[in-house]
Parts: sequence; C-alpha cells; structure tokens
Amino acid sequence: MVTDMIRVARGRDFSWYDVEQPTADDARRLDAELPIHSLVLEELVPQVRHPKLDIFGTHLFVVLTIPILERDPKTEASTVRLDELDLVFGNSWIVTSHYRRIDAVDTLFPEEANGSDRVARLTTTDATPTAILYSILSRILQQSITSLGIIEERVERVENEVSLAERKVVTELSQLRRDIIDFRRALSPARPVFRALDDAAPPLLGSESAPYFRNLTGRIEQISTLLKILKETVEALEETNQALITTRTNDIVRIFTVITALMLPPALVTAIFSMNLRYPFEAGVDTFWWIVAAALSSVIVPLLWLRRRNWI
Repeated sequence: MVTDMIRVARGRDFSWYDVEQPTADDARRLDAELPIHSLVLEELVPQVRHPKLDIFGTHLFVVLTIPILERDPKTEASTVRLDELDLVFGNSWIVTSHYRRIDAVDTLFPEEANGSDRVARLTTTDATPTAILYSILSRILQQSITSLGIIEERVERVENEVSLAERKVVTELSQLRRDIIDFRRALSPARPVFRALDDAAPPLLGSESAPYFRNLTGRIEQISTLLKILKETVEALEETNQALITTRTNDIVRIFTVITALMLPPALVTAIFSMNLRYPFEAGVDTFWWIVAAALSSVIVPLLWLRRRNWI
C-alpha cells in the first residue's frame, strides 16, 4: 500500500525515497521495494536520537541529529531544536527518513514529487547516491556553520558589553552556554560517524566518492574546533563577568561599611551628651559647638586614617 508520507524520485538506475513521519506501513513498503536489512527497518520507525553508522554489506545506515537554531524576534530568546535524519543507501538507491521537515532534503527533492502520485524524475547529473548524499550532508553542515556564525556574533557583542556587568549580560551568557551545549550534544557524536562514513562509503559507492566524504569529514572537524573555541570563550566571559560582579559587590559593601564605621563615633558623642547628667562645659554658652566639633572630629580623624591606608 502506498502511503502519502513517502515521496519517490527516480533517475536512470537510481531511486530516492523520502519518508516523513515513518510508520510501520512505510517500513513494509520499503522492505518490499528495496533490499534493506530487517534491523534497519526496525529502527526507522522509532526515533534513535543518537548519531551512529551501521554497515550492512550492500548498504549503510546513518543516523544524524541536526541542530536548528531558533530565535524569538520579540524576546530575542534563543533555542536549539534537535531534529533526526536517518539515511539508508546502497549503490543505486537512497532512503531519507525524518519526523520534521528537513530543509537540506526538501530543497533538493524535485518539486513534482509533491503531487498526487508523489513520484518525480531525477536528472542524469544528480541521479547518484554520492551527489545526493554529499549535497544533503553538506547543506546540513553548512547550516550548522551559519548558526554557529550567528552565535559567534552574539559572543562578540557580549564581549563588548561584559565590562558593564549588567543583568542582561548574565542572561545572554546563560543562553549562549545553553545553545553551545545543545550544538555540542548534537554534533560531537557526529564526528566519529563522519569519520566512519569516510572509510565505509567509498568502497560501496566507488573510489571517486572519496574526496567528497573526505571534505565532509574536514568540515565536521572545523565545526568541532569552532564549538570548542566558542565554549572556551563563553566560559572565560562568564568568569570575567563574575569577577566584575564580585568586585562591584565588594565595593558596595566596603562603602556601606565605611559609612557605618564613620557614623558610629558621632552617634556615640551625641548619645553621651544627650544623657540627663552634668558634664564639664555643660553650663557654658559654647557647649553646643563643643559637641558639634567633637562629633565632626570623630568622623574626620577616622576618614583621614582610612584614606591614608588607601581603603577608600
């Protein structure tokens, strides 16, 4: 039974099956039309959620997690959505399976496959597993590089604002750290997958495909290096921002401590002279000014001493 979730594009001696939200019926159709191992069919329907590469002699099974950077234009809050893409391919066919729309797949798949029969024709130039695989994987990696470029611009902006030690800097650093963690969670496990694909794909697809997969391996290593740099930069900015906040807090505490210390002596003087007792100079006409002078002296002398010690 043909389901509406399978699109098919056919070329000369080559077929491309694209499955969105795969079901058991879709798996049975693929089993009837393609030489796919039963273990692969069992894993196509549930989401695997972890990148991997399985080799089954005549075909390979690749699972990738794709990070999609999303940013709310109103709140400017960012989130990273993780989508899964399953790839099964032999030397004359390929299956792409996913639960959400994948731009790297949809932009390559012929538009006429969206019609009622959901079958399209592939041109001679793109009807090879190597060309389609490289195009899909290359676009996925390029999308990640573009997203990391956006994150890098945000890091540079925060780097210029970190000296302000404001609350919004703390919030932005927290979002950046979370976004980088999500990208690392998706792409770090993909590194060994691409390296294994570089070794396993050319024997299956032909030696002429080796440069393409070697290029993909180099790009995932580039992404890994960029992620490491961004992670270390954000951690350094967090430490700097925390140090600035601590310094500012210590300055505020020190100021209030000095104010409190300076107010204690005059308070003591005024408290003594407010007692209902007789003291020297109490009956004189200048008693009030003596009290004021004593209070001011109790402030000025400690203040000068603190200034000399460079405490304020």
